[in-house]
Amino acid sequence: GATWISVSSGISDNDKLRIWTLAFDPSLPDIIYAGVNDGRLMADDTVGGIYQSTDSGETWLKLGDGAPMAGVIDMAVASDGALYAATAADFTSLTGGTAARQGGLYRLTAPGAQWERILEGIRADYADVAQSDSRYVVAGISSVFDYNEDHNAGIYVSRDGGSTFRLEITGLANTRLWMVQFHPADPDTIFVGTG
Repeated sequence: GATWISVSSGISDNDKLRIWTLAFDPSLPDIIYAGVNDGRLMADDTVGGIYQSTDSGETWLKLGDGAPMAGVIDMAVASDGALYAATAADFTSLTGGTAARQGGLYRLTAPGAQWERILEGIRADYADVAQSDSRYVVAGISSVFDYNEDHNAGIYVSRDGGSTFRLEITGLANTRLWMVQFHPADPDTIFVGTG
């Protein structure tokens, strides 16, 4: 059978503990993003961020330094190269303090550009982009986690690349979300896993 090999050169030893999600650029297959968090429901402000590889995973460079986010939970890359990251705030927000880094959905239009927080919340749990329409973005905020109960849990849909979102929950049995994903051939069909 095949043999697994490590391809984590450039990812810090601290961050290697929790590589939580991967996303591939659909237009440039050598570009891969790795999202890091500390493996807990809320993020440790000392761990987290996004790494980018431009050589199919041989080497990695951290993009998360200086970004206003903590733990990365899910990511999606649009056909125009824009990167969307669903993130959690750090623990401070659970104790009534001001989080050092804020959760929600973030957008990076190009490496080196400024991160934009395009959907606010203590935590955004899932994100996807329709590959046939880079402006069609969906994000999920789950009520599985108690701290999201009062933060309008549900499915948020944008048709303008994340500039505006509308909440879509009609027909959902509940908002205990576990995944959200576009059908690869039909952007008008979105699959949502609930529990």
